[in-house]
Amino acid sequence: MFIVDLVVLARCARALLSVTLVGFLMSAPVAGQTVFFHGESDFSADLAASRVTLMAEEIENRSNGQSGNVLLELWAAPPGNDGCGQYTGWRVATAQVGQMAPGTTVRNFVGTVDANNLPETAGVYPLGLWVQQRQGDVIFWMNCVNPGGALNVVPKSSCHSQLTLASSAVSVSGNGGSGTVSVTVPSGCVWKAGSNASWLTATPANATGPGAVTYTAAANDYGVARTGYIVVGGKQFAVNQPAKATATVVEFYNPDLNHYFITADPNEQTFVDSGAVGHWQRTGNNFKAGGPNQVCRFYGNTATNPATGAPYGPNSHFYTANADECAFLKSLFNPTASSWKFEGNDFSTTPASNGACTSGLVPVYRAYNNGFAHGVESNHRITSNLAAYQQTVAAGWSAEGVVLCAPQ
Repeated sequence: MFIVDLVVLARCARALLSVTLVGFLMSAPVAGQTVFFHGESDFSADLAASRVTLMAEEIENRSNGQSGNVLLELWAAPPGNDGCGQYTGWRVATAQVGQMAPGTTVRNFVGTVDANNLPETAGVYPLGLWVQQRQGDVIFWMNCVNPGGALNVVPKSSCHSQLTLASSAVSVSGNGGSGTVSVTVPSGCVWKAGSNASWLTATPANATGPGAVTYTAAANDYGVARTGYIVVGGKQFAVNQPAKATATVVEFYNPDLNHYFITADPNEQTFVDSGAVGHWQRTGNNFKAGGPNQVCRFYGNTATNPATGAPYGPNSHFYTANADECAFLKSLFNPTASSWKFEGNDFSTTPASNGACTSGLVPVYRAYNNGFAHGVESNHRITSNLAAYQQTVAAGWSAEGVVLCAPQ
């Protein structure tokens, strides 16, 4: 198997049917062939099964009024063409996502299906991963992610079935690190190694006979734990990494909305700074991520209310590190009503205990604008700046006290 890293920010996309993809897994298609994927590195596969696993981090139906069956399709385009440039070639595999109503989101989709339509002639075939919504033969919407590589069909190598790795999973520090995993394989067997993620590297890229793979992980500044994969001769091992304790949660303010927003994602911080999502400005307040609990992030239901023509909303985010509260809000989501939609985990932290933090941790306060009572959209301010918190409360917001505890 191999995994390919695809980085697409669906929150920033404007497609009516959008998809955020973390990658796809693929095993050898048929006897007599080995599949190599050429992305940042070469990935080889030589397995008995002919299976493909398509994984989508987020698929969102942004259409207005259209429902239908949503599919993920992996296509191999004719040599010399762009993988997403045309909807022709070989439909390698299709995974059924299912019916999606307008405004709904499917998260962490994984579908393992047969690879049943591969090129028979050796060559380099660009890949495109399509998401589409259809009813019968009528396609309403479609979008494509280009992995930036190709499927290279070459003569089969028979030795990879005897390749074994000393470990199936390893862990590294959130600050980054490296290690080695031994590779056992017959003498003279040529194998390739590579990574599915930009933050994870593997060396050597090519080797012959028994040896070892060295993996190196960059510091995890994103505030949440992550897993990458190293693939060696079609076999893989996982590299697990917690969040770096010094990841920074940045606070933004929108004066047009009188709303606050926080995020620990450096890419999202840069995107918000660009002004592409409105008049958001950094307040200068921030606190560190790190701790045993993941912070669940919610956003108001974006589906359109047919009675008003506006999203059900609210146009705001809500964050909680309380697992029970997170599960409760998930259960209350209603695609046809004002409710909170789960977006994912933004960063890790330590929940407050009885409104206080233990020694060595920084209290993080939360204030509420009483939006429901005042007939405006609800919003919360989450900050470790006590003076800013008190000023917000003095302006009429409700004081909700200490809700998180951040590293110093």
